[in-house]
Amino acid sequence: MAETLRNALLATASAPKAPPPSVEQKKRRRDRSARISPILDHLADDELLLTRAEAAGYLRKSVPTLERWAKVGIGPKPRRIGGSCLYSLGEVRGFAAQAA
Repeated sequence: MAETLRNALLATASAPKAPPPSVEQKKRRRDRSARISPILDHLADDELLLTRAEAAGYLRKSVPTLERWAKVGIGPKPRRIGGSCLYSLGEVRGFAAQAA
């Protein structure tokens, strides 16, 4: 049994790894987050809460940038609800208008 386990571990260790994402795949990920912004522009409810990724897509910034801004106190103020970091759409829109 130990020999079988050893062979299984050696087989998985030498298995080929997945290739890194291509430039096209990275571009599609960025485009996906950029498409959120026009959809949210048509919403009238300023009390809608966005996740950090949605807020980053709306502002066309990265998620780590919003995390850094939250630590320093820059940008829209995040709210902690149930362990999630959420942003008010109204505050995000206000910050975007002020920064423009």
